[in-house]
Amino acid sequence: SPSAPAQNPAQVEEDDGPVVAKITFLEDAVEGVAEATKKGNLLVVFIFGEFDDEAVDEMEAVWEDEQVRKAMSRRVTALQLPLDSEGGRQFAQIHSVTKTPSTYLLAPGAVVLKCLSGVLTPDTLSTSVAECKALIPKPALSEAEKKAKLDDALARARAKKAAESSEGEKASEIERRQAGKETASAIAKREEMLKDLAKDKERREKERDKQAAEEIRRKLAQDKAERMANKKSQSDSAASAKPPAPKEAVAPPKRDFDTANLQFRLFNGETIKHSFKADDALKAAFDWLDTHRTDGSNPYILLQNFPKRQYSLEQNGEQSLKELDLAPMSSLILIQHPDYKREGGEGGGGSGSGWFSSLISYVWGSSSDPAPQEVAESMPETQPQSQAGVENRSRGGMATMDSVRHQRPEGGEGDDKKQDFWNGNSTAFQQ
Repeated sequence: SPSAPAQNPAQVEEDDGPVVAKITFLEDAVEGVAEATKKGNLLVVFIFGEFDDEAVDEMEAVWEDEQVRKAMSRRVTALQLPLDSEGGRQFAQIHSVTKTPSTYLLAPGAVVLKCLSGVLTPDTLSTSVAECKALIPKPALSEAEKKAKLDDALARARAKKAAESSEGEKASEIERRQAGKETASAIAKREEMLKDLAKDKERREKERDKQAAEEIRRKLAQDKAERMANKKSQSDSAASAKPPAPKEAVAPPKRDFDTANLQFRLFNGETIKHSFKADDALKAAFDWLDTHRTDGSNPYILLQNFPKRQYSLEQNGEQSLKELDLAPMSSLILIQHPDYKREGGEGGGGSGSGWFSSLISYVWGSSSDPAPQEVAESMPETQPQSQAGVENRSRGGMATMDSVRHQRPEGGEGDDKKQDFWNGNSTAFQQ
């Protein structure tokens, strides 16, 4: 009698047991990877993009095909991920997804065995699943399961041996055993190759991390050295009793950065971040803030705490982030625009009350008060500032009431006959 054709081991496994009525897809990437690793299953990941609705509908019919359900009834964990979800973005970053929709077949441990792009046919999908499952070793059995499986194998072997009566059947058995040995050898080679690939990937990642850490340490050391040098220079100039004649300041060489990572604190306390090009104008940061802020639409300017600086769209909008020393990274705070405050009713009130309130606010260090230059401009022209007060404010210090009291206005004829002094609280002379 003619011998029966040898069956594929994967096909024999699929013929054992019931076929699921519907494939259940997980939507959590972490849960799917954990389940596949724990059970030693093949992980089937279907990932699709925002505009793949038609392809998703076509794949629904493929998942419901009996041949596909039969192939995925055992030792398979199914995962369906939108590309714009958190799990989809993580999967795309790890496995470099370049085209959607795509179907990935992964061994336990998230090692890609095969990647299929586009809409698949039931035959292609079921065949690929069976081939990849054949490459994954089955999980270890308990002693009772091993004994039951061994007894079953012996019983079938005896029955088959009793049924074999021709040389053709013996040759078929020899061929089947040889095919099993070749399959086992291929699986062993595949596992060895996957281990080598995993080790090489880990080595490259460690090398990249090491280089990144060294670059960060180098930049931190360079920044620290520059800060110490600037601090020492400022201390030396402040300690000298008679500072030398002012020389034209030489700007330190600017380092070349490609990006500027900016962090903004809004009026409501929320913090948002964005990365700009170092050559972008400050206007680009204002435009981005106008579309992403969540604290209303009040006019604002930007405040940098260290060094103490203010940036406005009117004065600094055309300057690049590199020119404003905001690269590679800076933290900025939104404060109300001074013009907006004046329009709200805080401005006006006469020349005397306007400059005096501004001066008192600046003396007590209000963060939202106008800059020293604005205070100086609002003072009457007949009351010039003293040189000591100007130097104190130019060094970033806070004006004191003593420095204000010792300011004397330029008097007219007969001033030397008056016992006048400047009390800091009045614009009148006292006798």
